[in-house]
Amino acid sequence: MLSLPNGFADATDPSAWISADRTLACLGQTSGGVTELLFHGPQPQAGNTFLLRGEGALTWGLDVRSGNGRRHVPHRFANVTLHPFACETRFVDGGLAVSTWIGLVDNALLVVTRLRNEGPSPLKVRLHARLDASALATQVHGHRQWHGPAYVAGEGQIWVSAHDQLHTLDWINVPGFADASLDTRVHGWLLPAGPAGYEPTGQFHTLVMPDTSLAPGAETAPQVFMWLCGGDEDEMRERAGRLIAGWPGLVETQQTHYTRVAEQSPRLHIPGHAGLEAAFRLAPGYVEGAKVKGTGSIRASAGGDYFVWGWDALISAHEFYRWGDAASMAAMVRFFETHRASDGSIPHRYDNQLGVLQATGYDFNTQIFISLVYHTYIQTRDRSWLAERYPLVRELFLKMADQTDERGLFACLGMYPDAPEKLGRTPAHYIAEEQGFWYSVCRMMERIARQLGDMNLAARAADIGQRVRHHFLPLFFDPQAGAITDSVAPDGSRNGTYPLWALMVAHTPDGIELLQPHWQALADDIESRLMTERGINMVPDDDPYYGSETVTSSCWFMHFDVYALRLLRRAGRAAAILRWLDMAGRLFEEYLCVPELVRTSPEWVRDGRHLQAGQRWQMFATMGWYRALVEAVAGVEHDAGGLTLIPADLPLDLSLAGHHFGASTWDVSVTGRGAWWGDMSVDGQPVSGTYKLPVDCATVGHHRLLLARSTAPPSQPILMAAPGAAVISSGYRGDVLQVRLTGDGPASVRVWSPRPATLRWNGAVICTGAHDHTSMQLDLRGDGLLEIQQEG
Repeated sequence: MLSLPNGFADATDPSAWISADRTLACLGQTSGGVTELLFHGPQPQAGNTFLLRGEGALTWGLDVRSGNGRRHVPHRFANVTLHPFACETRFVDGGLAVSTWIGLVDNALLVVTRLRNEGPSPLKVRLHARLDASALATQVHGHRQWHGPAYVAGEGQIWVSAHDQLHTLDWINVPGFADASLDTRVHGWLLPAGPAGYEPTGQFHTLVMPDTSLAPGAETAPQVFMWLCGGDEDEMRERAGRLIAGWPGLVETQQTHYTRVAEQSPRLHIPGHAGLEAAFRLAPGYVEGAKVKGTGSIRASAGGDYFVWGWDALISAHEFYRWGDAASMAAMVRFFETHRASDGSIPHRYDNQLGVLQATGYDFNTQIFISLVYHTYIQTRDRSWLAERYPLVRELFLKMADQTDERGLFACLGMYPDAPEKLGRTPAHYIAEEQGFWYSVCRMMERIARQLGDMNLAARAADIGQRVRHHFLPLFFDPQAGAITDSVAPDGSRNGTYPLWALMVAHTPDGIELLQPHWQALADDIESRLMTERGINMVPDDDPYYGSETVTSSCWFMHFDVYALRLLRRAGRAAAILRWLDMAGRLFEEYLCVPELVRTSPEWVRDGRHLQAGQRWQMFATMGWYRALVEAVAGVEHDAGGLTLIPADLPLDLSLAGHHFGASTWDVSVTGRGAWWGDMSVDGQPVSGTYKLPVDCATVGHHRLLLARSTAPPSQPILMAAPGAAVISSGYRGDVLQVRLTGDGPASVRVWSPRPATLRWNGAVICTGAHDHTSMQLDLRGDGLLEIQQEG
């Protein structure tokens, strides 16, 4: 929850979103009511499902009579407690204390008002709710024709309905849909939980509750009205009856559920950054509010009109384990298994009834699905679950593998950004974000196949992965620009743009280790070209494709910060990370959400247009920030082998409480100054020789991890990272660091030594003269011993 004594008044855009299942509402400080209300109902589109939109669309207030006369008391947002699904307010006006709960239950907006007379004189109070008919939204794909609002005679209710008339739409990519003309109905219903009257006044339609007498010190029973959304009239009437008869129990159940989510959510303490602490605390609840009940999927936004999109949902689900919700990762896998496109691929987006609305073939969505299966297995270690998924995962991988050339790469137009052809791409191009992620998918598939004994597929995945590894940097890293290019043409020429999204290779531990030779150059590029005073741009303002679409126009797209920040941390750019903390914290405090994107140029900021594009609490963006705070700020990363701790000289004492990984939960404390880890301990036991925690530290249960930074580099070698490998033990035997590793498949092992060192694997020399950061590839087939001995 978020406590706001002044309501939303201190925010640049004084409003806040609440969300649950298929319904969302935006609450506005200026009107004291609802400014937007959305419902993803029967319409066969993927968003733009507004029912109400406009300042003061749905408002409520009180008429108060006393010995001093009559006065009107509008509702206002003060002393607010904001939850992802509800908002509580309390204010006092002339001795009348007004407490209101506004929340979403059973795809209905409920407003519950309680009154207490804290003054010396008796009062008569009347509650009313008012609908502005001019706010009935027509901004949908196709054309919405409203019928109503109409007063339901004798029942004190207001019923509105509309036809959504959809015609041929060029953005729908489903066979047989192009010539469709669809007409569906959507309804809104404003009704009280008790008797009420009706007062029409021009464009306004008002429900008026009966007078209530309040003696000094007396309280009223709760007064309730609600807005129901739906497509089927009979279903709406059944739901209305259920809500009117049992709203207290339904509200209590909803509150209990979200309270449990909040209590289980991790806490991050960053001194001086309360806004980011709040964003981190609220994010799991907004993810919960974006879940489409009973489906396993989530909407792409908990504060806007987006519905279910492929890569938004799949990438977002990678982070759910962090607050102990691996079950929802598995549910997401199941959703996409059962909602594939006609060609068997993973779709790009779905309509409001979860039918396939757009499919783009075997592309990035397919890769991310495979990755989600792999990461879900990492968290659950349920081998039978993995084996059940394997036939589909194998099929999808082979579909993509069959598209590759002798370098292990595949040509495609790419599915991001939305208009890739505007970047000079063609289907014959090679796209950095697609190929970089493909490298990691090959590594994942090799490990999965070995786990399940499919050695033929493991060999093919290993072969493709090795070829991609050999060709990726020479092809996509431009040494003159010091950056990764967006795409490469068949003749080998680069398209001249070096966008932030090209760094999606850094999404995985394997991928970011692939970039290790160029960490410093990439960090230079991020700091010099992309970081501004208002955020991290996707491309610089002098990019040759600047303005080709929204994300190339002075655009800070929040999800992609995580890739920049992971690289900045590895390159030791603490000052840049602090800049981001200040910018991100300020933005959250301005807008009380994690937005999808904002514009950074001064002219957009000056006239208030910088938030016109993009959604609030967009899941893709929110999870990018959430991950960035854990990994790039706290320095806690993970891979199949466990937790790895990335050092950085960040001048802040930090704590992370309740962080989940597999069957363990972690409280992490980071103190001191310096670019290295000094003392490290788990549950009071010191850890030496490795920045990757040994597996016996991460047993089932709760653990306490203490990290002390140090300005002095280690005097002996250190294992810095080993994606794909688990550390069984680590320690020094004389002047030799001995690390016992285990795993199934490839591991990118990186070590640091203050002086040149010789590395042995199971007694055989594999490297001499290793110094500073040295990386090598190991093929793990069970346990093995890595020894690092300084020379001379």
